[in-house]
Amino acid sequence: MYSKDVDMKFLSKMMINTHPMRFRENFWSVFDETVKPDLSKEPVIFDLGTGPGLFLKDIDERLSKAKLYGYDSSKVMIKTAEKLVFKNAKVKFELKDIVDKSFRFPRNDIDLITINFTFHNINYPVPLLKKIIKSLAEKKGIFLIYDWVRSPLKAYLEFHQSLPMNIDIEKLYTRFSEHNRYSLEDIEWLLADNGFKINKIEKLTDLHCLFIASV
Repeated sequence: MYSKDVDMKFLSKMMINTHPMRFRENFWSVFDETVKPDLSKEPVIFDLGTGPGLFLKDIDERLSKAKLYGYDSSKVMIKTAEKLVFKNAKVKFELKDIVDKSFRFPRNDIDLITINFTFHNINYPVPLLKKIIKSLAEKKGIFLIYDWVRSPLKAYLEFHQSLPMNIDIEKLYTRFSEHNRYSLEDIEWLLADNGFKINKIEKLTDLHCLFIASV
């Protein structure tokens, strides 16, 4: 799922360093208002493309009785995630390629499936969307996408130059084409066209957008 030339250790470090900036109060405010009230008392949550696992650690602090699953296709990411200490929730990290044809969810009683900063890596998301909607059907669960949306090159470069770490300018130009795969309207259409009901679309920055949908 990741690009072949990606330095996974560097990417993991970058995701860890930028996590507080990406998952700020504006994200959790929408989550608490739109997602949390519809979850069961012991919600089953799958995070696809979980990276170093920090999002599930945040969930652990907010939903202490949750059963958490984190999938990623990178051994580096999974090994990093497995080092995290969870206080409350039951968590299981696994090496899984969510775009592989053989990928299946191990259960159908899922409350919430999330894809954070990963959807843009998926060239053809339709098969995965069909698997997600099928796995959420039993509980009429929620699907959350939080990702880059198409933006001007100037804004993209300025955003990265404001981060507390140096990134090679050539790498930024390469990643610009990857991060700008889908526009806000593209993702909105993909969700609706594949049977999801869109509950909320919130642009949290000029470059990042949160989509919350249900079955």
